[in-house]
Amino acid sequence: MIGKVYKHKPDFRSGQISSMVCFNGKLYFRCEETKPKPFVVVDTETLEELKVEFELEKEETNLEWKESEEIGRFLTFTPMFTDGTFLYVVAQ
Repeated sequence: MIGKVYKHKPDFRSGQISSMVCFNGKLYFRCEETKPKPFVVVDTETLEELKVEFELEKEETNLEWKESEEIGRFLTFTPMFTDGTFLYVVAQ
């Protein structure tokens, strides 16, 4: 895929399978090692992880971010995407 490199930090979680998405001026990073959090927020200027506390909005208890063999939800690497309004993390 052709793209433009805006920032580069070769030692940032190198060797990890990951996904990043920029949403509302924040950069969200996700990989297997970010568990139990669904993602971490990364500073767009320094590419350092930010210590940001966030709460997931949920209306149903099955939307909690936790593994559950009972309902077949596992926190393995899954992609993130946005429609410009919401940030989505695919669960399997």
